[in-house]
Amino acid sequence: MVKSNSTPSGTTFKITHPRPRKDQHRLNLDAQHVRAAISELRDLLDRGAPEESVHQLLAAHIEFWNGIVRLSGGCPLYSKIRFSGDFVLDFAYVDMSSNGAEWHFVEIEGPRWHLFTKAGDPTAHLTHALRQVRDWQYWVSSNPNYARQTFPGVLAPMGHVFMGRCSELATEAARDRLHALNIENRSHVEIHTLDRFLEMAGTSLNFGHTYLPHEALTDSDLREKGLPSFLKRWIKSDFGSQTLFLEERPYRDRFDEDFGLGDESDITTVTPGDIEVVHGGRSSNPQRQAGVGTTRLENPSDG
Repeated sequence: MVKSNSTPSGTTFKITHPRPRKDQHRLNLDAQHVRAAISELRDLLDRGAPEESVHQLLAAHIEFWNGIVRLSGGCPLYSKIRFSGDFVLDFAYVDMSSNGAEWHFVEIEGPRWHLFTKAGDPTAHLTHALRQVRDWQYWVSSNPNYARQTFPGVLAPMGHVFMGRCSELATEAARDRLHALNIENRSHVEIHTLDRFLEMAGTSLNFGHTYLPHEALTDSDLREKGLPSFLKRWIKSDFGSQTLFLEERPYRDRFDEDFGLGDESDITTVTPGDIEVVHGGRSSNPQRQAGVGTTRLENPSDG
């Protein structure tokens, strides 16, 4: 796809969005297998399974990430990336958006941990998870050249914390607390419940296929093989090297968890480009809420 765009300085140039290459194989997402994976994850969460069990299942099924990882895009999901001694990222990926190449670092916590205390304050475990993400981000900002050896083009990576269950957000007051916390941290981290993975997998039932590996790649894959070659070239291009995502973040005022969690019957649309998931007519794409342009397609097509 080629279109015109302008840099913040006003320079206009042609944009070529990365397309799946010959060495990327189309993988069909079988609805029966997706539903089975959803049931397995729901069972783990309901049983309060250990964090590692949840991590392994999320790493084994790319469909759990539909909506934040572009299934039609070119960047795989990476699991357990080690850097700077004891730092281990649960998951990492780079988003190829019209705002430039934006890296995302993901922290996963077990389903038994709560977001808030009975008094409505963030729990010690949530505070620790947020501090962990900030430590990763501080290390990247302090060691940019070294960080880019592993994460090409990385700049101010966006953090995500997944923990707790949606049952904590049953009241408007609870949802308001999480919304306020996301507003406070919106420039560098977003907080989700683990149930968000169930809904994202549900949206992949409408998607049909992906060009990404079905399982997350490893630390050695990223270090030894690196990102796909076309993606590395795109990151270095005028378009990929834009940093408009930094300008957009402070204006976000809607987040995934603001819309609650429905069942699969709520899912009506999934776009293959700038992914927008519509639940009962409500957009879950925070960029749309922030006034950033996205493309909405009622019938997604290949490529």
